[in-house]
Formats: sequence, structure tokens, C-alpha cells
Amino acid sequence: MDKVCWYKKPNLRLLYLMLFPTYIGIELTSGFDSQMINALQIVPLWNAYFDEPDGALKGIISAAYSLGAILSLLFIGIVNDKFGRRGFIARGSLIMVIGALIQGLSVNTGIYIFARLVLGFGILTCIVSGSSLIGELAYPKERPVLTSLFNVSYFVGQLLAAGICFGTNSIASNYAWKIPSWLQMCPSLVQIAFIFFIPESPRWLITKEKSDEAYAILAKYDGEGDHESEFVKAEFVQLQTTISIELDHSKKSYKNLAATSGMRRRMLISAALGLFTQWSGNTLISYYLSDILDMIGKPDPIFQQQINVAVSDPPSLLGCWNKYENRADPEP
Repeated sequence: MDKVCWYKKPNLRLLYLMLFPTYIGIELTSGFDSQMINALQIVPLWNAYFDEPDGALKGIISAAYSLGAILSLLFIGIVNDKFGRRGFIARGSLIMVIGALIQGLSVNTGIYIFARLVLGFGILTCIVSGSSLIGELAYPKERPVLTSLFNVSYFVGQLLAAGICFGTNSIASNYAWKIPSWLQMCPSLVQIAFIFFIPESPRWLITKEKSDEAYAILAKYDGEGDHESEFVKAEFVQLQTTISIELDHSKKSYKNLAATSGMRRRMLISAALGLFTQWSGNTLISYYLSDILDMIGKPDPIFQQQINVAVSDPPSLLGCWNKYENRADPEP
């Protein structure tokens, strides 16, 4: 068993240094959006600019990001296998940059919804490729930690968006909502800047019959340049065997998902897991916090922004509440 820490391995240390800004911004962008659209609904100038959207229209604005992601599902697997992990992340990041630009330049609700569709379309391409790239490049010992950081960055994005929107809320112009909208492109720009400094997935290279290149990558990072490493040889053989088995079964259609009672049960559990996660109430807080606070008699935008930040950072909730109560009910 390898007991040498990753930071004592020069090649692996460099890989993680380049990999971190490349993939960490993917879920950060997703978390940023969920809190940004929530916080912008609190900003009076955003509401005035888009003619006080409510009801179904507000729902469409919030859901457009997810709808864009659903649209990309139609061909995401095929394109991901064609262009590779790096190429797909680069393309998805570029799409998100374009979406963020359009979002901040929107002149009406229709264009704003379109921009959010574009953002959603781009984010899922990056999530699929980024999550795959982490698992396929990370050293086995650190793989669980890196994949966990990928998911945790979502909440970092939420906190950043809530804080930024709280700060821009006081700007007396449309830049109060335009600045957060444009800042959403920043993680994508970082991804574009760093993506080609990291190697391609060895797994993907093997599927494209580029085994020599795949082995060289494994030897450089997992073997620290030792091409005769027994660990690297075993890892390479395992990859080849696994991919060979997968290719033998790759011609099966989606009908196989319902071919047997066991497969139907697995498909039902997989589908229900995602639905039940979203039905737990988190979507209400993530997208309709302003409406909820209005309903309970707390319409003050500053207070609502404070609660929005507190939702992203639970320990600050009590402090925000006390501060608001002291301001709202001053001592005589």
C-alpha cells in the first residue's frame, strides 16, 4: 500500500494544482446560479427591469437553467465520447461564458430566459466531463477526497453568490443585478484558462486506441515517471479489461432498462432518488425565498438578503435575525 502523501510527489502535486481550478469551478458555477437567481428576486431594480415577474413567469425564469441542462441530455454522452473530457469542458465553459454575457445584457424577460437556458445547457456538459475527469485522473488513494471537493464546491458557489448579491443590492442602478450576472462567467473563464494544462483522461484515450499515450500519463502521475512501475502496469491492464467488457455490452439499447424486474426496480430507485431529493423543500428555499419571506410579513430587501446569506452559511442565521430585530424595534 502506498503511504507517500500526494504533496510529496512532484508530478501528482502539479496535476492536482492544475486540476483544482479546472474542475472546482464547475459545481461552483452551479451553486452560484441557484443562489444568484434567488437573491436577484429580492433586488427591487431587477424586479422593476423585468416588469415584476410573478407566478408562472417567475417559475420559468428559475427553471430555465434546469431546462437547458435537460436539453443537453439528448446527446451529451455521444459528444463527450467524441471530443474527450478536456474538449467537452472547454466547449461547455465557453457556452456558459456566452450565456452569462447575454444574461447581463438582457433587455427583456424573453432574452433573460434564453440566457439561462444557455447557461444550463453548458453547465451539464461540464459536470458530466468534469466528474469523469476527476475519477479518471486522480490517484486512487485521493480519489474520494477530490470527488467530494467537487460536490462541496456547489455550496461555496452558493455562499459567494449570496454575499455578492447582498453587496450589490445597494447599487442604485441596474448594475445591482448585472454585476452578479456577469460574475457568473468567472469560474468558466478560469476553466478555459487551465483546461489544456492538464492531461486527457487515460480511460478515454484507451477507448480511442491511444494506449501508448494513456500509459505515459499513468506512468507520469501515478508512477511519478516510472514506466516500469508494477502499480501502473496493473492499473493499465485493469483499465483495458474494464473498457473491453464495457464495449462488448455497449450495443444494448435503453429497452434493457425495463427488460427484467431487477432492471425495472433499479431504474425506479434511481429516478425516485433524484425526485425525492428535490421534493424535500430545498428548491423552495433556493428559488423562492423572497416570496416565502413576503408571505410571513418580512418584505424588507435588506433582511431578505441577510437571510439568503444565512441560508448559505447557517451559523450566521441567528446573528442576522438579532440584528434585524434590533433595527426594526429600536428601544424608546
